[in-house]
Amino acid sequence: ISTKNNELTRLTVGIVTAKSEAKHLPAGEFYVGVDIEPGRYSVTGSSNFAVYSSEGRLKVNTILGKGSYANESYVCSLDSADTIKASSACTYTPVN
Repeated sequence: ISTKNNELTRLTVGIVTAKSEAKHLPAGEFYVGVDIEPGRYSVTGSSNFAVYSSEGRLKVNTILGKGSYANESYVCSLDSADTIKASSACTYTPVN
């Protein structure tokens, strides 16, 4: 039993660690809950970045990158069934 409990703990820790790693998505349209897990993320890249709710309401609309009209990063909550639209690749880093 002790061996199996240790193995379960090792596997559980591995899953938590994997979920906390940054996710890289190319340009395109993505679905929260399918392409990326729901959660709160710091998003970085050089892209027009938008998030729509499951009802189609605009939740986020920003420009990522460097420059006077861009944000180097943007923190947002992604809910299940949200749609992400990005014109270039972005990195999604989980935050608390």
